[in-house]
Amino acid sequence: MTKKVLQETQVFGPVYSYIQYTETDELIIEVCENYQKKTYRNRYRLLTSNGITTLSIPLKKGKNNQTPISEVLIAYDEPWHLQHLQTIRSAYGRSAYFEYYFPEIEEILMLEKSHLLDLNDLILKFFLKRLKLTVRHSHSENYEKSTVTVSNHVTDFRNHKVPSDYTFISYPQVWSDRFDFVPNLSILDLLFCMGHEAQYILKNLNFVRNNNFN
Repeated sequence: MTKKVLQETQVFGPVYSYIQYTETDELIIEVCENYQKKTYRNRYRLLTSNGITTLSIPLKKGKNNQTPISEVLIAYDEPWHLQHLQTIRSAYGRSAYFEYYFPEIEEILMLEKSHLLDLNDLILKFFLKRLKLTVRHSHSENYEKSTVTVSNHVTDFRNHKVPSDYTFISYPQVWSDRFDFVPNLSILDLLFCMGHEAQYILKNLNFVRNNNFN
């Protein structure tokens, strides 16, 4: 049976989201919902020399929880994309795989996409390719408010939170000389730090979850 996951659109989503994709055949992005503030839709967390930093993509005025996600527009009144790229460079410039992946990430952000959903789709495609995850991705065709009404063949992962008893396997992070391991940062952290090994770490994390080795 085909395994499908329904999830909200995310910018540089957290590691926990990508763990789910390792054993999923199809990822359905919820595009029929309304925008929700202070979520992974336009926010992501990095580990910098000063600790955990949350970056937000600014949106145009009028954004609220009544705006369809497909209509949410990105604001470029200030060069936030340049500021984000500088923060990413400062956080991961000395990582083993920074020079290998950063140019593509820079290229995506410099496109200055007008719609948040379009930017997030591009970022998702980049990570699925670089992590060599074969999951197909599509957009939802209608909105189901209740998880009960979602098809039995689809796992509703919208706005899902990490279970309190979940244990992440650690990996070497750039600022490990200053901070203890910080789990579930943006997938950027895992890719820059582990490169081609990131795929195997995600699969191992999924194995731990499925077998309850916590």
